Formats: sequence, structure tokens, C-alpha cells
Amino acid sequence: MSNSGILHCQQLGMTYTEGPNDVEVLSEINLQIEKGERIAIVGASGSGKSTLLHLLGGLDLPTAGSVWVDGQELSRMSDSKRGLIRNQYLGFVYQFHHLLPEFTAIENVAMPLLIRGEDTRIAKQKASDLLAEIGLGHRLEHRPIELSGGERQRAAIARALVSEPNVVLADEPTGNLDVNTAQSVFDMMMELNQRIGTALVMVTHDNTLASKMDKRYHLEQGTLSEVS
Repeated sequence: MSNSGILHCQQLGMTYTEGPNDVEVLSEINLQIEKGERIAIVGASGSGKSTLLHLLGGLDLPTAGSVWVDGQELSRMSDSKRGLIRNQYLGFVYQFHHLLPEFTAIENVAMPLLIRGEDTRIAKQKASDLLAEIGLGHRLEHRPIELSGGERQRAAIARALVSEPNVVLADEPTGNLDVNTAQSVFDMMMELNQRIGTALVMVTHDNTLASKMDKRYHLEQGTLSEVS
């Protein structure tokens, strides 16, 4: 496998120990992600999709193999260094929005830039511009409890994309939404992906959405295979 991808893993494996037993969740997974590429990972519940996403994002460390982001191997870094890499190169979207309830929409979206040390005024301007682009310009000062489910998820996606990361890792980003809202949120992710050039890796159970991605992979019994 070439090392040219902005994110890639080699012979990735994950085994958990439960009492006297070792449970292998992932085995010898190879995946390379190029700039702007859109990848879907599908599989049954419990197949290890979320575990794979956590390993690719450096949220967990593998028991075998390696993950590389921008030519840097995550497992060789300290926790603080991995945190910096995540902030600089990666964005995360989950099934539940995980917006901070005490902050407004604009504050939530600006947070990755503020953590990076960007000037508050500039960070909020970027957050405001992106929220306006996705139809939430009138909701800047609303807290999450004041937003609808679809609006919360849009804000969460804006937060993941505001720093224009190399890759966004999305774990069932539309799984908690009704069909129409899910389609609207998905379309928004595709539009931002094309405009910003951020690669998108999306775990989903929705084969209709998965079919619209550049590549599809199926995860079964710990192994990943591309779907033609």
C-alpha cells in the first residue's frame, strides 16, 4: 500500500480481553484515504465499524498495525500530541451531536479554532459564515436545547468542518434523524465536502446513502473488503 494518502492504516487490528478470553474485533485492515475522497463503511451492528473509526481518529490505539495521519504514525505519539493532530487534521461527527449545552451554536462551532489558539473574533466570524452557509445564520445565539434535531446535527457538522480538516470521520451522522432530515443533512455534508475538499469517511447502516459515496467498504467478522 502506498503511503501517499492523507490518512491510512496498515494491517490494523484490535483485540479486547474479556476475562480469560481475547475477542478479536478487527484483523489486518488496510485502508488508504485520499484528499477529497468520500468513503462509506457499512456492516452489521457490532461488526466493529465504530471501533475502526475510533482507531483511524486516534481516539483509541490498536493492538496491531498502525494508523498514519499526514505521514505521522499515531501510536508513536503522546496523548497530547495525538490531541494536537486530531485538532489540526481531523473532524468528528457522531450520531448524537455532542454539542456543549452551555454554549451557543456559534460558540460550539468556533470551539475547534479557539482550542487551536485562533483569535476569538476570527474564529467566530468563520463559524458565523459556515452556519449561515448551512441555513443556520438566524440561530447563531441559540443554545442546543433551542435547536431542532436536524439543526443540532447541522451545527455539529459545521463544528467538524470549520477548521477545514484533511478528513472528517462520521459515525452514523444521520442515524438519529427522520428520513427527510437525514437526506438534507447528508446533502449538506456532500456539498461541504466538495467545496472544502475535505475527505469524508462515513459509517452508516443506510445503503442508499452509502451508494452515493466514491467507495464503499463492507466490514464483516473483523475484515474490511471493498464493494464493487
